[in-house]
Amino acid sequence: MCSRYLFFFGFTFAIIGISTFLQVNDGTGRQAKQPSQVFPLNQLAPEFTVVDPEGKRIALAGYRGQILLLDFWATWCPPCREEVPALIELQERYGKRRFTILGISFDESDAAVRKFHEEKKLNYPVARVSPSFDKNYGALFQFPDSRLIGSDGLIRSTLPTTILIDGEGKLHSVHVGSSEFPMMQKEIKELMEGAK
Repeated sequence: MCSRYLFFFGFTFAIIGISTFLQVNDGTGRQAKQPSQVFPLNQLAPEFTVVDPEGKRIALAGYRGQILLLDFWATWCPPCREEVPALIELQERYGKRRFTILGISFDESDAAVRKFHEEKKLNYPVARVSPSFDKNYGALFQFPDSRLIGSDGLIRSTLPTTILIDGEGKLHSVHVGSSEFPMMQKEIKELMEGAK
């Protein structure tokens, strides 16, 4: 009887130990990074320039004075695709109040991004990653080792990721994995009210 309890407790502690290891380790023996380690909040967001599928250059500096939600996604990413209706709704709801979304895709072709933009009737601009983006934001995504710990402590793929930037160009929040849109909406409202 005693050996059964010892086995049960030993097994339970082993499972807890493994899950704790997985929550703080990316599976390669290295410590997984928290988003705040990559991008300290309340600091200026790193500059970048991306190009939309039509060839128009889009610079982060062009959004100063607005609340900007950077949405990092790909057409081949199911959770990214699932977030699109909520992103469209956020843009519709707040787009006339100094808020906009910029979708930055990890797709390999402009054609895939353009087709997705048209099919889903996105009401916000999209672009693909660029060398300046890779230089300033690549640490967040660490491709091909694309892992981070989410806000719940679980290891997540880094797509989708959303970064909320305030009107002064400072990083307000970083959300890795599928976002909880009531929380995102709350953060957007807080930034709008704080900027009055």
